[in-house]
Amino acid sequence: FRTGPRADLFNTVFLAVFLGELWAFHRGSSKRLWVLPLTMLLWVNLHPGFILGLAVIGAYLLLELSELPFAARRGDAIERLRKAWPWLAGSAAATLLNPWGVKMYSASLTLAGLRGQPAGAYNTSALIQEFLPVPLSSHLLKQLIDFRHPENGFTWLMGIAILVILLGLWRKQPGAVIIQAAALYLSVQHARYIGLFCVTTTIIGATLLGEALTCETRGIDAPPAHPQEPSPKRAPRLRVPPAVALAFVCAIGAVTVLHAADFISNRTHVVFHTESRFGVGEASWYPERAASFIRRERLPGNIFEEYGLGGFAAWRLGPEHADFIDGRFDHLGPAVLVQER
Repeated sequence: FRTGPRADLFNTVFLAVFLGELWAFHRGSSKRLWVLPLTMLLWVNLHPGFILGLAVIGAYLLLELSELPFAARRGDAIERLRKAWPWLAGSAAATLLNPWGVKMYSASLTLAGLRGQPAGAYNTSALIQEFLPVPLSSHLLKQLIDFRHPENGFTWLMGIAILVILLGLWRKQPGAVIIQAAALYLSVQHARYIGLFCVTTTIIGATLLGEALTCETRGIDAPPAHPQEPSPKRAPRLRVPPAVALAFVCAIGAVTVLHAADFISNRTHVVFHTESRFGVGEASWYPERAASFIRRERLPGNIFEEYGLGGFAAWRLGPEHADFIDGRFDHLGPAVLVQER
């Protein structure tokens, strides 16, 4: 649902970079924090959702601070914070390297619905349908068992997220529990955050579920009995026969192929009325022939079109022909929306 070619797709991609690298650093499997300031430099200049990157930095700090109450893990957490802080500070400083400077924060908070709109203007976030909540009802059960439902994967990930939360509690990892629970809550409260929830569950869940299959023989907090003692061997907590694992992978692959076939054949669009998933290529309901006529005949003047086609008109006809309204209308005030209707 959140993989359409829209500007906010930058948020999903860059959040995966931020959370993936910080989580890997926290787990001791990566030291590439230098990519964070470079990513933030791109993010702040491509979409106002860059504050999600700052939120991920806050989540990482929560991860490390939640380690401090555990004596066996406290020293490593402090050492990681010492190594990470220059890159985290550099990422925060990179947010100011944009044409609007600190004013970009105002636009970002407004888009996220965290800041009131100036008098005489609409709050854009209040008009974006993706900020509406995901209704919790018996329909979710249908999505869970109907493998051809377009939201089948999201419903299964919700169940996996709950399992990840329970595993985090069992392994005494409160930071991971809070982050996973927050991502699950936000995906239910605002449909726009479903993609971010999927990224979070995939990154954190892969680690915790993997550890549930191969866990350490001694408790997570128990230090070695002697300084020279080798690290404890990892023994399977749950043994999965290769045939079962192969059957599971084949089943997931079959569902993937089925979804792809439904998209390509337009079954998803016809059965579930999802215009944003209409087949492959450019949808026929875009007025491509009208736009081609305007360009070919070089018609003078600006263009009037309704809000839903504003992005297409700006992309196809601009800058020679200015569109009437599009997704950037919030700074123009309510009068433009009234005129358009």
